[in-house]
Amino acid sequence: MPIVQLPILNASINGALTNGAYQNPYSIYATNDVWNGLVWVFPDNGNRTGLTGRFRVPIGYVDSANFIVEWTSTAIVGDTFWDIDYRVVTGLTDTTSMDQTGETQAVALGATAAPTTAHNRMLNDIDVLDTNFSAQATIEWSLFRNDVEVGDDMAAAGLLLDLFFEYSDE
Repeated sequence: MPIVQLPILNASINGALTNGAYQNPYSIYATNDVWNGLVWVFPDNGNRTGLTGRFRVPIGYVDSANFIVEWTSTAIVGDTFWDIDYRVVTGLTDTTSMDQTGETQAVALGATAAPTTAHNRMLNDIDVLDTNFSAQATIEWSLFRNDVEVGDDMAAAGLLLDLFFEYSDE
C-alpha cells in the first residue's frame, strides 16, 4: 500500500483563535528575500498558540494515519512543543452535526528540538489512532505550539511551512 501525504493547509484555515497563529511573508524572517511565500507564525509568547482547519479523508484511506508538521525557525537552540487536537465527523449526509464540542483525540508531540541551523526544514510526525479515521470522514483539527509547557524554551517563533495528513492508501 502506498503512503500518501495530503497537504491540509487549505481555504478552511483560521488563525483567529485566542492567541491565534498569524500569517507573514517568509521574507520577514529569512536572510534571502527570494522565496516570499506566506508562513504561519507561532510566536514565543508564553501561550498555547494555534490555528484550526478542516479536511476530508480521501476515499482510498486504509490506515497508518498521522500528521506531519513541516516547520522552521530562526532559533538554533531550545525545544518547542507541538500539539494537535482533532474531531472526526462520520456518517452519511444529514446524519451528523458539524457543530459539536470536544475532540476525538488530543495528542502532544512532546519536546522537539530547534533546527541546528536557522531556517533548516524540520519534519515532525504526530502519531494518532488509526481507527479514528475512515474514508470520506471530515476531520476538524487544531494545531498548537504549546509555549505554556515548562520545557518550551525555544526563544523564537515557530514558522509553519505546511501540515500534512499521512496515511496508507489502497
